[in-house]
Amino acid sequence: NKNNNTSTSIKKILVTFGGNDENNYSYKISKLLCQKGYHVTVVLGPTYNNDKKILELSRKFDKLKIKNNVKNISKLFIAQDLIICSVGITVYELACIGIPCIMIPITKLQNIMADDVQKQGFGKKCKNLKNLENILLKLDSLNDRKKMIKKGRKMIDGKGLFRVTKVLLSLV
Repeated sequence: NKNNNTSTSIKKILVTFGGNDENNYSYKISKLLCQKGYHVTVVLGPTYNNDKKILELSRKFDKLKIKNNVKNISKLFIAQDLIICSVGITVYELACIGIPCIMIPITKLQNIMADDVQKQGFGKKCKNLKNLENILLKLDSLNDRKKMIKKGRKMIDGKGLFRVTKVLLSLV
């Protein structure tokens, strides 16, 4: 399923940083977003270690929902206006289904990937949390998000499996 959710402004944001989120971006970003009035869904990985802190935050803000060990994250993605995430397979899934994202690279490799994805026109790289608010303001434009969605769908054409299979078969 592809995203048809094109809200005029960003209201719903999902935050996800993989298995353990050792920098605790889930908490830091959720707190900032809740203070700004966004509806926030946070997906926590199985080894996330700051449960008490983020659960306390969810009691303070009604607009914050916490999800653990989600089996079908695509369903959650489709219901959002924007995703804030680390850089990995998630970014390519978002490009395919048409959900704009803000990428926060955690490693050198993720930094390189974020540069490449941003260069292709999909996703905005966020260097630090201070920069996040400015990026959110820029992405509040529906036209800008629609452009990102188009670029993402060009980036991911759904035919990668066929190309890889063709290369592998040529080696036989």
